[in-house]
Amino acid sequence: MPSDDSTLANPYAPPKAAVEDMPAAADRGGEPYMLPCSPAKLFILSAATFNLYLIYWFWKNFTFEQRRNPEIWPVLRTILSGIFFYTLARSALDEAETRGIAARYSPGLLTAVLWGASIATRVTPDVVALGVVVLFSLILMPVQRTVNRINRDIDPALQQAERFRVWQIVLCVPGGLLLLFALIGTLFPPEP
Repeated sequence: MPSDDSTLANPYAPPKAAVEDMPAAADRGGEPYMLPCSPAKLFILSAATFNLYLIYWFWKNFTFEQRRNPEIWPVLRTILSGIFFYTLARSALDEAETRGIAARYSPGLLTAVLWGASIATRVTPDVVALGVVVLFSLILMPVQRTVNRINRDIDPALQQAERFRVWQIVLCVPGGLLLLFALIGTLFPPEP
């Protein structure tokens, strides 16, 4: 049976269709850049746990950083988070600039404010110190907003991960009550 050369395809010929480059692995499959967390969630969980949630927040973000740089030790950086906060904030700012995402904060200034707030909790009266502790998460908000924009740029579905999970809601109820009682006890101390 004679064959026509135009009908047979050469399996070894290069493709004739236009081929596009695949996106980077971090941009495929919805892998977040850092921890997706709404600003409200960060504030509420931070306040309800007396900033214990911030330990988790730092650890998760440094774990995400370790995926890009295996030399990072997330546990050590979490323990020394006051020192390494600058690198975390700088990393998010650099990634935002690379992606063309607007981010207007100074990592150095945020780190200085974080250190200043830490010192203020040691030298101010209890009422003021409790207020400063509750507001620690506000110092992290510019970084978290930038991280959320980066995550949405990677995959818009990551916005769903910013919502509260059941365990976080369960944690907020007793923590919120404890915070309320601490505020009442601080503002209206019992008479001797």
